[in-house]
Amino acid sequence: MLPEDRRKAGKWQQLEGLTFFDELAAEGVLEDFLLEYFPDRLEQEAEFQERMATILLRAEATDALLVHFYLLQQLSNAFRTFLQGVGECSQKKIS
Repeated sequence: MLPEDRRKAGKWQQLEGLTFFDELAAEGVLEDFLLEYFPDRLEQEAEFQERMATILLRAEATDALLVHFYLLQQLSNAFRTFLQGVGECSQKKIS
């Protein structure tokens, strides 16, 4: 999603008010709900993961273990990309 699209989406979300997911997060049950009913989407859809992580971070009633997992996944992917780049540079330097 492009940065300007994210801003537009954020504005729309503010206009729309609270969603069902926001309400579940406020009650502290969103994480359990997602694991029960949306495990495949959490595993496979990056946008859905990001949206749920944002909602969980905003909610104060949860410790957001899913958010920690999501952020660690993002960090792991960044390190993997970095290490691949370093490996490619090392191979070019050796050649």
